[in-house]
Amino acid sequence: MTNKDIVLATLGQAEKPNCDDCVSKRSQVRPRQTVNQICSSLGRQGILRREKVPCGDCGKRKLTSIIVQCPPASLPPVREPRLASLIRETGETSVNISINLDGTGRYKVDTGNGFLDHMISQVARHGLIDITLKARGDVHTGWHHLVEDVAIMLGRAFREALGEARGIRRMGHAIVPLDEALALVAVDCSGRPHAAVETTLDDTMVETLPGDLIRHFLESFAVEGRISLHAKVLAGVSPHHKAEALCKALARALRDALEPDPRAPGQVPSTKGTIDS
Repeated sequence: MTNKDIVLATLGQAEKPNCDDCVSKRSQVRPRQTVNQICSSLGRQGILRREKVPCGDCGKRKLTSIIVQCPPASLPPVREPRLASLIRETGETSVNISINLDGTGRYKVDTGNGFLDHMISQVARHGLIDITLKARGDVHTGWHHLVEDVAIMLGRAFREALGEARGIRRMGHAIVPLDEALALVAVDCSGRPHAAVETTLDDTMVETLPGDLIRHFLESFAVEGRISLHAKVLAGVSPHHKAEALCKALARALRDALEPDPRAPGQVPSTKGTIDS
C-alpha cells in the first residue's frame, strides 16, 4: 500500500476528526508525509473535510481531517416531451400536424405546394424540430386559404407543445445569409402575439407561392403560436433566397429560444411566473 492508501485507511477507521499528528502516529507515516497525502486528497468527492476543531483522539483544538460521504450529484429534472398533434378540417382546408420541439430536425411535409413544403422543411431542419404535416385545400381559389391554415395549425401545435415554457431561454435571434440574401429574425416566446414582418416580396412570385403569402404565413404563425416575431430581409436579389433565408433565420431563432437554460431549470422565464397571458 502507498502512504496515501495507509493515511486514508486510517482516517476511514476514525469516527471523529483527527489531527495530523494523531493520524501520523496511528498510520506510522511521518508527519510531513501524512500532511502531504491528506492535502493531495482534498477535493476528491467523498474523501476529506478539513476544519479546525477538537481532535477526536488527543482532544486538542487543531486542524483536523475526516472522511465524509458527499451526497450523489442530483440529476437534472426530467422534462416531459414537448409534443403536439392536431387535426383541423374546415370547408376550405384539411390540416393534420404532429410536432416535436425536442426533435432532430426530421420532417415529412406535404401541402400540395412545393415551396410551402420547402419553407416548413427549413424550419424543421434548422430548428431541430420534428414536423409531420399533411394538408389539402381549395387551391382552385388560390393558395391563400391553404397557406393561412397551415400557418395557423403550425402555430397552435407549437404553442401546445411548448406548454408552460419552463426552463427555456424564451428569446432568440438569428441573422442568416443565403448567398446574396440576408435575413434577420428575433422571437420572444412570451405568450403575447405580435408580428412585424418585412419580406420585400409582396409583389413577387416566389417559385409556386405569391410573395405576400410569405409574410402572411409568418404573421399567422406568430399570432397562433403566441410569439412576438420580428422578421426582416436585410439584403437580397433572388426571391427564393430571401424567403429561404427568412425561414432559416426563424428556425435558428426558435432553436435558441427553445433551448433549456441550464442556469434556470424548471423555471418559468417571466417575472410574472407565467407566459400564458
